Amino acid sequence: MIKDFINRYGQLSDSIIKEVNFITLFKDNEEINLIKIKIYCSKIDSDFDYETVELHFNDIVSLSFNIDKDFLLFSPSDVLIEYNENDILFEFDPLDYLQYLKVNPNSSFQIRSRFFEFKEL
Repeated sequence: MIKDFINRYGQLSDSIIKEVNFITLFKDNEEINLIKIKIYCSKIDSDFDYETVELHFNDIVSLSFNIDKDFLLFSPSDVLIEYNENDILFEFDPLDYLQYLKVNPNSSFQIRSRFFEFKEL
């Protein structure tokens, strides 16, 4: 799923986050935390047309969400996306070294989760 997302949307360059929802559900006395994000972004595999996509993060490992007046939180220029067999990282506030992006230890918005899926709206 994550490879398909990266092939379609790349690093979400010049996107706009339209909505962020933090959801807690209780099922069988277990707490389940979800994050849903609606983002307006270009689809790199079809002439860079813009569309709205909903990102779903389940089984949250870590979250950083700090509103900082100096950071345009809802208009990331690029998003660092890393993944391995254990988890997926979306770093919406990466350190940008022009040739590459790096995890920002003081990130304003970062999600690490075990499960990720997306759908076009």
